[in-house]
Amino acid sequence: MRLFFLIVFLFVQLDVSFAQQNFFNVPTFEITEKDKVFVQEQLNSFQSIESNTTFDYGLGKDHEIGFNIYGAIIQNNFAGKFLPDSEVSKYKDMFLINYQAKVWQNQFYSLGFGTQIGIRNLQNGLFFANMTYAAFSANLTEKVYLSVGPWFADSHYLKETDAVGIQAGAEYKIIKNQFHIIADSISGDTPISVSVFGLSYFVHKHFPISLGWQIPNWHGAGQALVMELTYREND
Repeated sequence: MRLFFLIVFLFVQLDVSFAQQNFFNVPTFEITEKDKVFVQEQLNSFQSIESNTTFDYGLGKDHEIGFNIYGAIIQNNFAGKFLPDSEVSKYKDMFLINYQAKVWQNQFYSLGFGTQIGIRNLQNGLFFANMTYAAFSANLTEKVYLSVGPWFADSHYLKETDAVGIQAGAEYKIIKNQFHIIADSISGDTPISVSVFGLSYFVHKHFPISLGWQIPNWHGAGQALVMELTYREND
């Protein structure tokens, strides 16, 4: 973790511009530009602290590829004294290759799809895991951005059965690139079916810190405090 914060500190000294790529758990389809990188570290605090890391590289023409390391438990004592019970991490022990692209866009609207494919370490071995999704996104005004679309995930991604649902996110720019309100939600009765409401504060114009509260949409998910550190390199 110290290395991650050092890397982020060095990144924000560069003269690059930033665009928000995720709400909290739902992608915004702001695709990484060609030969640029996107890095995000999400920390979910409930009975333990869970680390979810995303890295993306821009391929050009609104395509990107990268990887996710989901569900690394980095602490088990302190957080449980202050935060609610949670059954287990919703993403525990997954390594995934991700791919995302826009297939159509104009000045205000866009249509895109993405997938995450990899392995998950479950109690009885390593298994193939996949989640695939699509979204229609809209800049409704200069301050309001929305995205909504369907998702599918297999039984190993969810630790239960295959499932489909809808995911949606919204961002309201109170002061652009300074202070934003963010919310997203994943429907269904699965471990990933949660809603998060929070704020994004730009410590530097290239480096926002987002803080939110996770609310379960199903009986087995847990409430959690969610923090995200995001860096995106663009021209």
